[in-house]
Amino acid sequence: MSRQGLARKNIQIVAVLLVSLVAGCGQLTPEARQQLADGAHQYELAKYGEASTTLTRFIDQNADAPEAGEAQYIRGLCELKLRRRTEAQRDFEAAVSKTPRAEVKTRSQAALAVMAYDDGNWDRAIRYYQEAIPWLSDVREYDDHLLRFALCQQRMGNWEQSAHLLARILHEYPKGSAAKTAKYLLGWNRPYFTIQCHALSDAQNAAKEVARLRSLGLLADQQLDTRDGRALYLIQVGKFPTYDEALRELQRIRRTAGLATAKIVP
Repeated sequence: MSRQGLARKNIQIVAVLLVSLVAGCGQLTPEARQQLADGAHQYELAKYGEASTTLTRFIDQNADAPEAGEAQYIRGLCELKLRRRTEAQRDFEAAVSKTPRAEVKTRSQAALAVMAYDDGNWDRAIRYYQEAIPWLSDVREYDDHLLRFALCQQRMGNWEQSAHLLARILHEYPKGSAAKTAKYLLGWNRPYFTIQCHALSDAQNAAKEVARLRSLGLLADQQLDTRDGRALYLIQVGKFPTYDEALRELQRIRRTAGLATAKIVP
């Protein structure tokens, strides 16, 4: 699944019981406790700008309190909704370092992992997910987090680790939203990416296109596949252990061969 495809799903990144967050604020003054409660409630009502302002006042006035990290987590969620990604990342990072509450820390790490995934920073996403995944099973759409984690591992060339995560999705969430993609990726069963340039039904045309691509200096080949009972010749270029290597080649192919529809598989 592409980075854009996952983003379009508008997945709820991290869900916490905000009421329980506020209930644990025993060391705060009543005024500060109410301020944090107000910010959390405004977030729940989708009043993200108001919530961010309220939580900023709380953080400024209670910078040394453990609850400041929890407030920054909630404010980070607001900043994401307001499309202020830099500010959101800063808040999540602060929440990870400040909060004593494991559920807030791991959800902040999960949010940072999703942001890193969206940015194509697979290694950074893996680091955050390695910390967060063991503690996130109560989160909605946990299987989508597992899928992102698997995709990041795959794109870094960690094919075996990715396969274990994909198998886990199919075992634990066979009817979940990530199962179809996990099944497809497991079915690939090859430790490399390739660039698919065409899917042609005519063998002669396929051979001509392979020859054309090779004349351009591309390591083109064809694979016979069947779809809906008919033969297809998949014209592919290269075997790349990591996604970024494949991406560089994809850009070269589009530029050299004029193939705007070429794509990376899996």
